[in-house]
Amino acid sequence: MLRALGGLLLLSANVQAEEHDWPTAPRTKDAEQRVSLSVSNRAGLVKAPFVTTAFPEVAGFATVLTGDVAVRLSTLGWLRLRLPVSITRLDFPARAQVAETALGNLELALEHPVPLRPSTRLWLLAAMIVPSAQHGPENSLLDNRALALGNASKGGKDSALLTPGVSGVRVGASLEHSWRPFEFRVSLDLPLLVRVSDANLPENTETHPLALLPAVELRAAWWVTSSFGASLGAGLITEPLRAQEPALERDRDRRLQPLVEPGLHAQLGKHIALALDGSVPVGGSLGGNAWAIGLQGRFAF
Repeated sequence: MLRALGGLLLLSANVQAEEHDWPTAPRTKDAEQRVSLSVSNRAGLVKAPFVTTAFPEVAGFATVLTGDVAVRLSTLGWLRLRLPVSITRLDFPARAQVAETALGNLELALEHPVPLRPSTRLWLLAAMIVPSAQHGPENSLLDNRALALGNASKGGKDSALLTPGVSGVRVGASLEHSWRPFEFRVSLDLPLLVRVSDANLPENTETHPLALLPAVELRAAWWVTSSFGASLGAGLITEPLRAQEPALERDRDRRLQPLVEPGLHAQLGKHIALALDGSVPVGGSLGGNAWAIGLQGRFAF
């Protein structure tokens, strides 16, 4: 039944805007867009580490819906608001399953473009994390586990938004180059998190007051036509300082998570973009234990 539910959700339509919506189809590069509205759905089967001795692992089906609203502020760049929701079916012993939905942290970000050459641009990002993620109840930690499952379905890329009990900032930069019909992007992301509550975790859970989770990513896209393209990304999420440590010793030693993300992209006119992409962890704690896929799209005007 779990796999059948997963199949139905994976076929459902959903929309997403990546930060400043890369890659941009050649036919829309000169379009002046001021507002972007989107929502994303990344769904898959996951088995991931957890932080308590009572629940050292979480497993089940997860889908992460992320609402995204962005407004262009003249020469300042894009002011963006993001909020994820993790919708899961958690696996329990004896093939039992429990449905759980948990709200993640709210992010308010400003992205500023810096043109370097006609075909090369640098983007600078500064974001604030608002601690809105749900957690508890103390006896089962269903909200915490739902967020952990959702975070693993995205390969750990959104830990700042899917970790309860933390606030903080996120800074980053990305360098983009266009060599039509190809697009290239390299990005660096530096979330710095501060613990503001215990998130209902047991006293023996090892937590830290600060967390630093740098990530790097390389992506390339090929626009086969002016409205259809394919992309491939490779990322590395690092955890030199975690907000909370996994319960199992073997998972504590794994602080690097490589990730591969293939994608297909279509531009429907000037205002609508659609995509199909996937997330496949390679090695680390999630390699062989997690995958996710989703249809994506965005409306901008």
